[in-house]
Order: sequence, then C-alpha cells, then structure tokens
Amino acid sequence: AVIRALAKLGDESDCEKLVSLLAKDSAEKSAVTTTLIQIQGQNITTAIADQIQEQPVSVQVQLIDILASRRALDAIPRLLELAKGDQPELRSAAMTALGSIASPDHLPEMVQGILKAEPGREKTNAERNVAKICNQISDVQNRSAPLLEVYQTLDAGDRNAMLATLGRVGGDAALKEIETAISSTDGTTHSRGIGALASWPDASVAGKLKEIAFQDPHLNHQLTALRALLRVAPLADGRPDQEKLELLQQ
Repeated sequence: AVIRALAKLGDESDCEKLVSLLAKDSAEKSAVTTTLIQIQGQNITTAIADQIQEQPVSVQVQLIDILASRRALDAIPRLLELAKGDQPELRSAAMTALGSIASPDHLPEMVQGILKAEPGREKTNAERNVAKICNQISDVQNRSAPLLEVYQTLDAGDRNAMLATLGRVGGDAALKEIETAISSTDGTTHSRGIGALASWPDASVAGKLKEIAFQDPHLNHQLTALRALLRVAPLADGRPDQEKLELLQQ
C-alpha cells in the first residue's frame, strides 16, 4: 500500500529505493513496477535511467521496459546506447523499447543495433522493431525510404545483413534492392535476398516466391519460399478470399 501511494505522493528522490525493490523476488515487485510507471516529477525519467547501470542485468531489463511504458522520449538517447552495447539482453530490451517510442529519425542508430545483434532471436527482434518504426510512415511505398538512406551508406557486408529488414518493411524501392541481391552470382548475397523476400509483409511478392519455390536449384531456397507463401497467402491485404485459397492450394 505504501509503494502504491508513492505513485501519487513520491518524487525522484524515491526512485533509488523503489528500484532496489525490483531486485527482490517479492509480492511488492508488481506494485513497484506500477509505481515507477505512474510516478510523476520533472526529473523522474532521468532518475530511473540513472539507475540502469547500477543494477543487475535482470533489473536493467525491467527498468528499460518501465521507460518504454512511460513513453519516456527523453530516455531515447540512453536506449540507443544500450541497443549498440555489448550485453545481448540489454540490446534486445532496448530495441523493443525503441520500437514503441522511437521515430524514423532514430533509424541510423537503430540500424547499428541490428548489425550488433547476434543471429537468431535477438536479430529477428531488432529487425521487427526497426520495421515497426518504418511502419509509422503512412505511405506504404515510401516506408523503406529512411531505412534505404542508411542502407546506402553501408559496406557490402552490412548491406547483406540489412536485407532481411528491408524485406520486413516492404515497398517498391526495397524490392528493387532485394531483387538485385537475388540475381547476384554471390551465393551469400543470393541467399540473403531470398530470405529478405520471404520476410515480405504482404502477398504482393507471391509470384516471385512461387518462381523460387518451383525453379530455384537449391532445396533450402525452395523451402524458404514455400514457407513464405504459406505465411502470406491468407494475409488480409484486400485480395478476395478465393484468391487467397487458390494460392494456398498451389
């Protein structure tokens, strides 16, 4: 009850004590989280952010989530630093938080977070959150524009690593880059291009995916394209149900 009361009565001077309770596996943890999200004051965000570096990793992750729940825009620079840091759990938590509160202006540094991420779950999470930022742009065909600006500044290896993110965003300009990658004679670039196409957000690339599924000489590429077709076929994107069904049947 005292912890909940601090949500109304507390200030930044209470943050250190509240944060210390997050490290304890106790019944009060939920109340502490709620209070840190709700507590008001001019310097509350700074007081919470300043506690991150002093805490165990598990508590740092909780504090990052709290900053995201507060929509703490003034904490974005600190989150961008964490997204490019050396601790995978913190990078992933920071990218998730940025996906909720960042804007397209922050994409250059978020791209560095993708490039720093370990392959697998962390990288997928980073890609999805960058795509989430791009999706703030209402013009579907131009959603990839700010990402492509960053993409063009990267070296060949980093461009390959960013192809999957372009695929998640979609749009004609992104598709052009991915098609170039697929047509490459370099095996790695070709594979990355197919993987990027398989991440496409709608069924507009179904024809290209069918071509790969039936004609690519590599079984792995065929399976990647087939799985992508199964994913995009039923998506709600304005196509009639009969067309979706026919694509699934194929």
